[in-house]
Amino acid sequence: MTDPKLAAWFDKQSDAQRPTIDALFHAVQAAATGADLAVKWGHPTWTQGGPVCQIKPTKKYVGLVFWWGARLADPTGVLTGSGAKMRTARFPTLASVDSDVVAALVKEAVGANATLGDPTKTKA
Repeated sequence: MTDPKLAAWFDKQSDAQRPTIDALFHAVQAAATGADLAVKWGHPTWTQGGPVCQIKPTKKYVGLVFWWGARLADPTGVLTGSGAKMRTARFPTLASVDSDVVAALVKEAVGANATLGDPTKTKA
C-alpha cells in the first residue's frame, strides 16, 4: 500500500475483522475502477463525483456505507438504515461477504453519483 494513511488505518484494525475488511476492500476496488481512494472521515472512502462508499468497522460487523444507499436497488436486502440518503451493508464475518452483491451496489452507487450528484452537496 503506497498511501501511508491507508496503511496506518489497516494496521489499526483487529485481527478478527481483518479478513472481512480485506474482502470488502478488494471487492470495492474491483468494482469502483474509476474511483479515488483515500482515508476520509477516518475510514477508507471511495469517491467519484462525491463519496460513493466507505468501509467502517464496528464491534459487531464491518459496514460498507453508501451515501446514496436509500436510492440503491437492494434485491438481496443487505442495506440497513433509515433516512433520506445513507445505508449500510453489514458483514459480521468473511463468509457473509458476497463480492457479486458488493460489486453491484458499488457500481450502482457510482451511477447514482453521476445521476444525482455529490451526495454531500445535494438534497435527497
